[in-house]
Amino acid sequence: MATASSIKASDKQAICKKLTIALKKRYNGSVPKIELPVMESLVFAACLENESYERAQQYYDRLLEVFHDWNEVRVSSITELEAVFEGMADPDWRALRVRSILQFIFEKKYVFDFEVIRKKTQDLAARHLNKIPHKTPFIVNWVMQNALDSHLVPLDDYMHETATCLGLLERKEKVGSAAETLKAAVRKADVPLFASLLKSLSIEPKIREVVLNELDYTDDEFDPRQAPAKLDEIIASAKSGKRKKKKKVPPQKATQPKAAKKKSAKKKVVEKKAAKKKTATKSTPKKVATKPAAKKNPKKTTKKATKSPTRKK
Repeated sequence: MATASSIKASDKQAICKKLTIALKKRYNGSVPKIELPVMESLVFAACLENESYERAQQYYDRLLEVFHDWNEVRVSSITELEAVFEGMADPDWRALRVRSILQFIFEKKYVFDFEVIRKKTQDLAARHLNKIPHKTPFIVNWVMQNALDSHLVPLDDYMHETATCLGLLERKEKVGSAAETLKAAVRKADVPLFASLLKSLSIEPKIREVVLNELDYTDDEFDPRQAPAKLDEIIASAKSGKRKKKKKVPPQKATQPKAAKKKSAKKKVVEKKAAKKKTATKSTPKKVATKPAAKKNPKKTTKKATKSPTRKK
């Protein structure tokens, strides 16, 4: 069976094009336009991770409404910031990431401005962004693609798991390197649309249940060339509610080793004694029972024939 890395780039592009056409029929084909400065893009990416664009925008706006300015956000406690992200997954981690981004940028030149990074090369920009404490691969890759026009497919955990289930990525591929791997499968001009559609698929609750079920109960590597068919299968499973189950292990295989371990101490001692006896009998040669030698008979005495006296007449 083919793996995600064993097929040509042209074949990957054809697969992703088919997926894009299929997903456009299910979701809105328009790409959300997010035009923000670099620092604000980093904060927005922290809101967008494992969430829809609509909810990310909602919580980003809420952050600006609750706090007077970015400096107030920077000096606030995690508990105070966590209250803003209540209702999202991992609100405490989002709060920590947002504050870490603002602290990192402010400590450089004591201003909330990070536009200088646009003048750097792609490699230097990526290295600089990766220095931010508590950042995630999605935050860095989304800003690199959206704000710095880099050819990457930014993936959060939900998108990464969905792409793996479809067969676009191998199971061993980590979310950090997956953005680089997928760029061979999607043309630079098509990345925003493809990433937006994949995100829409990954955050749909019923689809997510099917994806997690597939990853838990299926060990086989999926053939990437069948990804469009796999997409149809996932959507059908989400609609019907059917889930795959783990293969049952035959009872004999499962119980035999356990039974062997549960031998009692007495039984072990008896077996050891029996084994010792066997080795002892094997090492000592068996005594052959010999009949006692027959005693030599003394010289045979021959009886003299005596004539009986004849009676006189």
